[in-house]
Amino acid sequence: MKTVIADLKSLRCTAGLSAEARTLLASVAVKRKYACNENLWQMGDPGEFIAVVVSGLIEITRYTTADEETAIGIFGPSDVIGILAVIKKIPYPGSARSIMKDSEVIKFYLRPALHGKGTQKVELEIQTWIREMLLQHEQVLRDKIDMLSAGSVENRVFELLTHLIRRFGKQEVHLQHTIPLRLTRAQIGRLVHVRVETIIRLINRWQKQRLIVWTQQSILIENLPLLEKSLSKNRRLI
Repeated sequence: MKTVIADLKSLRCTAGLSAEARTLLASVAVKRKYACNENLWQMGDPGEFIAVVVSGLIEITRYTTADEETAIGIFGPSDVIGILAVIKKIPYPGSARSIMKDSEVIKFYLRPALHGKGTQKVELEIQTWIREMLLQHEQVLRDKIDMLSAGSVENRVFELLTHLIRRFGKQEVHLQHTIPLRLTRAQIGRLVHVRVETIIRLINRWQKQRLIVWTQQSILIENLPLLEKSLSKNRRLI
C-alpha cells in the first residue's frame, strides 16, 4: 500500500489529490506488471476496475464487424483507462494489452471506495477526479477522429505524431522533438487504419529525407515544420 501511495504522489494524474483520497484509492488498489502482449482485460470482460499506467505502454484495441483489429489508442504513464465501463457498469468495449516489457499498472476497484469506505468529502473528491480523467480519455478519442479525418496516409501519420508529441514528447532543440516510445510500424498502422506495408514505405521515405529518425527506443522528429511542409496538404502544428 505504501508503494501505491508513493506512486499516486508522483503520477501527474493523481498528484493533485488530497492525502486522504490517495490513501482511500490505495486501499482498493492492486499494482502489477504485465509482460509484452499480455492483456489487462479483453473486449467483453466485465468492467470491474480502472487502471492507471505507471510505466510502459498500454494499447486499447477492438474488433470491427469484419473481424479486423483496430487500435483505439495508446496510453502511457499517468493515463487512466477503463473508466467508462466501470462508471456505466458495462463490459469493456475494447481489449487492453501491454505493448512493452514489464508495463506497470495500478488497478483500482472503485466501487468499494465509493460506498462508505471514506468520508463524504473524500468520496466526492474521487468522483470529481474520475470525471476529470474521463474527459481526458474522451480527448484522446476525439484526437483519434481527427487523425482518421486528416486525409492522406502521410497526413494521418503526421497527425498521430503531433498527438504523441503533445502527450509524451520532449522538445530537444528549437525544431526537434523526441517521442520516447517503442512503437512498431504495425502499431502505427493500426492507429491510423493503414496497412503496415504502406507505413513502412512512408517511414523509410521520411528517414531518407532526414525528416525523422526511427529507433527501437524512440521516434526523433528532426524538424517538425519541415515535416509538415512536406505533406500533400498542410495541417496545423501542435
